[in-house]
Formats: sequence, C-alpha cells, structure tokens
Amino acid sequence: KEVSPLPYRFDLGIFMPPLESDALCAEIERCASDALRAIGFTNGTSHVEIIATADGPRVVEIAGRPGGGRIPSDLIPLAYGQDFLADSIRISLGEAPIEERQHTRGVALYWFPAAPGVVREIAGVADAQALGGVREVVFQTKPGDTLALVGFGSGLTWAATIFDLGTTLTETPKRAEPKETVIGGDGVVEGLIA
Repeated sequence: KEVSPLPYRFDLGIFMPPLESDALCAEIERCASDALRAIGFTNGTSHVEIIATADGPRVVEIAGRPGGGRIPSDLIPLAYGQDFLADSIRISLGEAPIEERQHTRGVALYWFPAAPGVVREIAGVADAQALGGVREVVFQTKPGDTLALVGFGSGLTWAATIFDLGTTLTETPKRAEPKETVIGGDGVVEGLIA
C-alpha cells in the first residue's frame, strides 16, 4: 500500500505483487499465519494487515472477511489470474478452494486526493483513459458536488480511482501514481496523471 503522510493515515494506493524480497514476503506470510492461528481462525477468508518494521512484521488488523479496495474482486484476478471470490464462496459452502495462480502481473489502484470545495467541472478523463495500461477511471463525484474534509481534518477527499495494468512488475506503481492533486483551487478536476 501507499499511504498518506502523517499525522493521519489513508490508503492512497494499493499495488501488487509486493515489490519486496522473497525473504520479507515469507516472513510476512508467517506472521499472518501465526496471527490467525493465535486467534483460533481455522477456516474461511481473512483480511490481515501487517506493517514491515525494522523489528520485523507487526500485525495491525485481523478481520474474518475479504479485504476491501477491490482487492478480491479486481486486483487479485488481474495480478494472479485467480478468482478469489469464487474460492471464498466455495469455502463458505464447505467446499475446498480450487483456484491456482495463473500468472503474475503488475496491478495498481490509486485513489486521488482532493482539496475540499465545489466541483465545477471534470476534465482530462479521456486523456487518462487513453494512456497505455489504464483499465478504468471512476469518479465518485460529479459537477456540483461539495467535497468535504475527511479523516479528521486531513484535507483529503477521495475523488477518483484508476486501475493500471503494467506489463512489468515494477512499472505499474510508478506509472499509476497520481502526480498532482485532482481538485485544483478553481474546483476543476484535473491532472489525473502527469
């Protein structure tokens, strides 16, 4: 994940696969397994958030549900070719999961931060959609909407979402990351991708 600056933390982006060493990924997987075992979680879909610190992985959250942010429905199928939700349903019906990884591709989902204010116009969507690898641009706002402060006064508001499917594992996060604030001072949605 990519997160907002302190003092508040928001998810600004999610990308996969993780651009970390195999050793760190294995350590994180062990931490997640140990955490689930410690709470007695034995069967089903789980969402475990872990932060890699200088002292090793640390559990932030455990939930008996799939992750959010379109991870199970879009990112996992695009990145790995697996139908995560189908396996989740199979498990809930008492069946065994059958999905297997088909490939590994770079995928990113970014939420674009925006300053509060009234949206007067949405521009640049066709340009963003025309960029190589862009799969989807979604606005959760429209002209006339008032964007308010969120996150305890952080000054960020979610205005748009973009998927980017990279051809290499390192290309996607760099190419999909927003370079400018979406809502400018004049209230125009612009600068989706620099």
